[in-house]
Amino acid sequence: MKKLAVLLLVARAASADPGAGSAAPAPPETQVVEVKQEPGWFDKRMSAASVAVVYGGFATWAYFAWFHGAHEKPFFFETDWSLENPFALHSYAGGADKWGHTFASYALSRGTTELLIAGGWRRWPASLIASSLAAAAFTTQEIKDGSIWGFEIGDLAADFGGAALSVLMENVPEVDRLIDFRLQYWPSHDFQKLFREHPFSRGDGVDIAQDYSGMSFQLAAHLAPLADSSEALWWTQWVDVVGGFETRAYSPAPMPRHDAQYQTFYLGLGVNLQGIIDRAKPGKLRSFGHGFTEVFALPYQTSKLVEGRRTWITPTQPPVQ
Repeated sequence: MKKLAVLLLVARAASADPGAGSAAPAPPETQVVEVKQEPGWFDKRMSAASVAVVYGGFATWAYFAWFHGAHEKPFFFETDWSLENPFALHSYAGGADKWGHTFASYALSRGTTELLIAGGWRRWPASLIASSLAAAAFTTQEIKDGSIWGFEIGDLAADFGGAALSVLMENVPEVDRLIDFRLQYWPSHDFQKLFREHPFSRGDGVDIAQDYSGMSFQLAAHLAPLADSSEALWWTQWVDVVGGFETRAYSPAPMPRHDAQYQTFYLGLGVNLQGIIDRAKPGKLRSFGHGFTEVFALPYQTSKLVEGRRTWITPTQPPVQ
């Protein structure tokens, strides 16, 4: 909790106004109406081209991370439904793969939506285009998976769920101001080892998406609206209530294995970095910071207060994807 208190003090010092943070709108009499600027050289065509570049980079990475040199077999479906849920204890990633699919689709949809909006597209059609592109890309990836690891309905449902969540957050400001879906990530020890030994090997160093032992998926609720109700609650503008899920020792599989795989569920308090960033001078850097902290949480941004764990006790061999 010390790190949380320190960050709160910094946030307090950054603003003499104890009003609400980024998660709560300013009172009507203090709101500033901004005139929409013309996109200039970054117009609709340039923004669409930028989205194409994003997907080109993603497709190139995905090919070398997942498919290059993979052993293919006749197309098949994954039929063990006990493994197709986001909390499957006995799956190869402990359910974190489903959260990973949801987050990847969500983040890709939101990022490309904002690119289109920056080029002059209206938010609603931009969000539909971006989410549809993400859904199509991950559907294509899952079809390709069907000839390697198997077509997983759970993965596809997670992909579509992430794209749908992006549309909701982009078009319902009340929801977007209240909650964030974030990923907290730091490379795990086992992934760092793979990266050093096989940096360009499929499924190893190049496939950072499989480093679930370094990931923590979070749903954060902003307390900022409470700051409007009482002067004594000024501090709530900087605080989030955070629920999280993570798995450890599943993927990448430790070699040799010393500890059993386990899932962790937690509840804690986090710093609302968006509230701090939004106090800065308006500009592209502030916009980038706001967008980045919308989907990513920094290490040590959250203090866990309550934790629960489920452990896979019995396996003698690491699960195979």
